[in-house]
Formats: sequence, C-alpha cells, structure tokens
Amino acid sequence: MTEISELDMLLNRLSKEELVRIVAEVCEQDPMLKNSLLLKYGEEKSDKRQVQTFK
Repeated sequence: MTEISELDMLLNRLSKEELVRIVAEVCEQDPMLKNSLLLKYGEEKSDKRQVQTFK
C-alpha cells in the first residue's frame, strides 16, 4: 500500500475553493504550469488558442 504523505493529508482537508486559490497563485508564478494545465484540462477551443500562442 502507498503511504499517504503529509502534503496529501493537508490538501485533502482543504475546500475546493482554497485549492483553486492555491493553484491560481502558483500559476501566477509559473506560466509553464499554467499553460500545461490549460492544455491538459482546458476546453478544446481554449487549448488551440494556447498552442497557437507558443508558435
């Protein structure tokens, strides 16, 4: 079995709103992470715009 890390336990206690706030703050500091999340989880039209941004 996989041991649950301290970070996993902490994140599991947070509300969805708090998790969204944390991710948004981190993305402000890391544009590559932001683009990666947009490409992976964004809507198809949004994804295509992001890919064009890199060209």
